Amino acid sequence: MWARYLENECQRQTNSVKDLNMKMDPLLKMKLGNWKLPKCKLGLLTSMLLMVALCTPMSPANWPRFRGPNGSGVSDARNLPVEFGPEKNVRWKVSLPAGHSSPVTAGDHVFLTASEKDKLLTLCVDRKSGKLLWRREIVRPRSASLHPLNSPASPSPATDGENVYVFFQDFGLISYAADGRERWRLPLGPFKNVNGMGTSPIVSHGVVIQVCDQDIGSFVEAANKEMGEMLWRKERPNTLAAGYSTPVVYEGFREGPLVIAPAGFQSVAYRLDSGTRVWWVNGFPAQPNASPIVGDFGDYKDTVFLNVQGVADLTLPRFSQLLASFDKDKNGNLSSQEIEKEDSLGGPAFSQADLDGDGLLTEKEWNFVTEAVKTKDLLLAVRPENGQGDLTPKVLWR
Repeated sequence: MWARYLENECQRQTNSVKDLNMKMDPLLKMKLGNWKLPKCKLGLLTSMLLMVALCTPMSPANWPRFRGPNGSGVSDARNLPVEFGPEKNVRWKVSLPAGHSSPVTAGDHVFLTASEKDKLLTLCVDRKSGKLLWRREIVRPRSASLHPLNSPASPSPATDGENVYVFFQDFGLISYAADGRERWRLPLGPFKNVNGMGTSPIVSHGVVIQVCDQDIGSFVEAANKEMGEMLWRKERPNTLAAGYSTPVVYEGFREGPLVIAPAGFQSVAYRLDSGTRVWWVNGFPAQPNASPIVGDFGDYKDTVFLNVQGVADLTLPRFSQLLASFDKDKNGNLSSQEIEKEDSLGGPAFSQADLDGDGLLTEKEWNFVTEAVKTKDLLLAVRPENGQGDLTPKVLWR
């Protein structure tokens, strides 16, 4: 899967290795145009090819999480090749099981995840030689819903420079030491996400943060990175549709670091030590995909940039119109039996609009969907400083 992806990227552009590391997981790049996801041949592949560009620094810079240091997509490494491809500036190649996660690095270790049938895999590869150092597997205790383009191993690992932390939607969180020894497990779920989970864990200040956004019942939780016990868990009640955005940490708050986690219709900042909701910015789509970044340059020091995708540009019928057309038993709701075809609603499929999955479409659920499709792609900047509460009026630009 990675082989074809990297080959296509190399053919389309000749960017720096920094841009390779900035690539989005395929799930996070999906945009629901007319509520249908595009077809892709990647789902047909059954193996991955990990390719490492030839680098010359004596001490390799760590790439500890999805999109690198604090999700910035920027590396301090020097003397990297400007061009790379399937046969150009490649030090080694190794065939690996299939997965969508991006690799992370700690010293001479490259960590990634994959899956094989009922097995969830965590892999460690030697950065210099490409040798598989160890492979650890657990049996999937369940098999949650997945879009055909998705994978049971979509979230990327995170590392604190020694240990690695992985999240699987069909299990939860697991931590391994650098030598492959299992350190702890924290089962989570099951989850209800029509496309499957895509948010990656992050590690900061001794805490592992995992956002678990789903169609209903979304939450964010924090676990002690040494023992794996849950420190706090906060529900995300305004998130009534699945999101795929991996959070970042904001250090500019006087009372301590904050976790910035985009949610449906708003982006929220939580205290890292307690999970307390500190501030939020409204006006977001229902399904945030892209991850935020924290600026650390020029006039934008301690500025949070939020880049989010809209869902679809549709005008949907009023719920009263749907009732007039489909409510055969006149009970004020629509059942899956009353909707003969998935696409009869004029936009989203019935299974997507039925947010709680109970087989009934209510007016509240339909109003949520109607608002969701009104949102547009947007990029905004906000400088939180020590602000609290609703910071929407303090957005620098949108």
